[in-house]
Amino acid sequence: MKRISAYWSTLGGKLDEFSLQARIFHAISLISIVLLFCSVFSNYIIGSGGLAMLMAALVVILGISYYLSRVAKRFMLALSLFLVTSQLSLVVNYYYNSGISGPTYSLFLLFFIMTIAVVPPRQFIFWFTLNVVSLLSLLFIEYQHPSFGSLNYNTRLGRFADMGFTYVAIMAMILIIASFIVREFTRIHNISILKNRELEVSNDTKNKLLSILAHDLRDPLASVQGFLELLCEVDLSAEEREPIEKTLLKRTKETSFLLSNLLSWTKGQMQAVSVNISQLNIHKTTAEAIYPVLSIANEKDLDVINDTDPQHHVNGDIDMLQIVLRNLITNAIKFSTPGSVIRVSSEIDGGECRINVIDSGLGISAEKQKTLFSIAGTPTYGTANERGAGLGLLLCRDFIRHQHGKIGFTSIEGAGSTFFIQLPLASFKNPNESVDKLELSEPA
Repeated sequence: MKRISAYWSTLGGKLDEFSLQARIFHAISLISIVLLFCSVFSNYIIGSGGLAMLMAALVVILGISYYLSRVAKRFMLALSLFLVTSQLSLVVNYYYNSGISGPTYSLFLLFFIMTIAVVPPRQFIFWFTLNVVSLLSLLFIEYQHPSFGSLNYNTRLGRFADMGFTYVAIMAMILIIASFIVREFTRIHNISILKNRELEVSNDTKNKLLSILAHDLRDPLASVQGFLELLCEVDLSAEEREPIEKTLLKRTKETSFLLSNLLSWTKGQMQAVSVNISQLNIHKTTAEAIYPVLSIANEKDLDVINDTDPQHHVNGDIDMLQIVLRNLITNAIKFSTPGSVIRVSSEIDGGECRINVIDSGLGISAEKQKTLFSIAGTPTYGTANERGAGLGLLLCRDFIRHQHGKIGFTSIEGAGSTFFIQLPLASFKNPNESVDKLELSEPA
């Protein structure tokens, strides 16, 4: 069934290649060719050789119209040829096919329905007028001259067969036109629903960003300003200045990290993200990601151990991967208790490399796990009252997806968390590259 649907879609034309009118026209042309081809034989059987020849000529003309629109992409030319030929053929068919005693008058109505479905709106009045005037003129002439036209049926069976065949043809055409219109309406409706959902997400995102700018950036900057004013206006001893300076440095680091995440994520939302995939050594990349956050870990008396395998290589973007690792490690530091250990490890999982960031800190409640990678999530305070904006994990998710990877976590409240990244293994690594285990020390 799928193969037939795909074949029909190819014959009718694809959504991104042809307009709805053109696709309906292609379908009408194809069905008309089939029905007229059958009509050639039915008219020949009932003894209407002239009508059989007329139907054969129409098959050829419709085939040319279909080619012009579907292949040559000359839709308006093909449509004009189709409409003019159809109108003339209806007049001829009315005369040779028993006039009002035949089925042709109902074909005028079908022709009008087909016209509405395919012609540009500005041409409606013209074709409507032509259709009505043509039929009424034929009826008037036949009324004034009862001998007008020729009785085409040699037998009673022939007339009933012709009427039945015409009815089936009309119903088939109406069904095809209606199905196209309904499908297009459904498609547009679904797109509208999707756009509304995207708009809701966009509004939520905007509100979230405004909240971040209003609170998570303003408050730390206000604190920094207050500390600086205190240092400038009050003569403090070295012992009094030391805790203030440490707090000031801590707030500055937190705000800088928050601002970096905010800018990276906002940039990714506003424009296409440039991804530069290359072969990365996991151990080296992890060491470079850990180094900038060692001072934060040391302040909480935490050990960050790079236990990744120097032989593991992945395909990824080095800048994106380091941002992700730095965020995950920073989160682990935030929720770890002093004196504990944060371990970053790696392992092969099928055709992917899995990087784990493991801590034994607070863990994540079941309620918060549901919205952890969503902007709808609410920020949580760390063990030293650290507060983030909740954008870090959202940024991680987007960056990992850009690298064709996966990100996830397992967590038990009160027993710690393990966040993991899975990236495609590099097809090969540089045979001349040798990476030893890197020992990390606090940056100067």
